[in-house]
Amino acid sequence: MKIDEEVIKACSKHMKKVCGDTLEKWEGANYKIKICDCILELKEALASGTKYDYVINDLTEFSVDKDKYGE
Repeated sequence: MKIDEEVIKACSKHMKKVCGDTLEKWEGANYKIKICDCILELKEALASGTKYDYVINDLTEFSVDKDKYGE
């Protein structure tokens, strides 16, 4: 079970002092929250020339597997 969406909802509700109203909407003028495979998303961004200011990834979710994702 992926809990990412539930964690975001819980933080939005119970951690207002930390995140303010940023998590009320998943997309704003200068941000977009995506729940996806970060490595694949970044590979697609690199190929298309898309750039991000910040990327937040749950590093404890998986180990990076060079056989699966490459260098």
